[in-house]
Amino acid sequence: MVHCSFLVQGQTTFFGKSNQFFSTFVQNNNIDYSSIKAAPSLLNDLVDSLATVSLEKFSQVQRKAYLINAYNLLVINAVIADYPVERPTNIEGFFESKKHTVGGQMMSLNQLEKIELLKKYKDPRLHFVLVCAAKSCPAIAPFSYQPTVLDQQLSQQTQKALKD
Repeated sequence: MVHCSFLVQGQTTFFGKSNQFFSTFVQNNNIDYSSIKAAPSLLNDLVDSLATVSLEKFSQVQRKAYLINAYNLLVINAVIADYPVERPTNIEGFFESKKHTVGGQMMSLNQLEKIELLKKYKDPRLHFVLVCAAKSCPAIAPFSYQPTVLDQQLSQQTQKALKD
């Protein structure tokens, strides 16, 4: 398992790389799935890193930011696996039975959302930052969630969703 040091240095960190990914492939609240499908290496690297990072040494805010980004990346990755697809619910078991590895644990997107995030953090703003790849979901941010400014990012995205 990779430990917390993976999080601490510039663009080589998970947060830096995920920020690069979201800023490259999210424009005008939309994900550019066709460009990701054509050049999946950054997404593949990020998803691979999700599986092996040890979450035990994370602070609560690092873990929360990490898991938000993990959820959004895994949703995008699952769409890419079946792309082109009209909506994620057209993919059998998309949220419930398809499993993903996060921190060495196999879990569905629903488990990641409902148990690892909503149940543990009890932060209603999470509903506005976890993107389900449907037009009816809150808009995806063109950045990754960062531990150092997470509270501000959550509030900003919540206000943006409520005004939409």
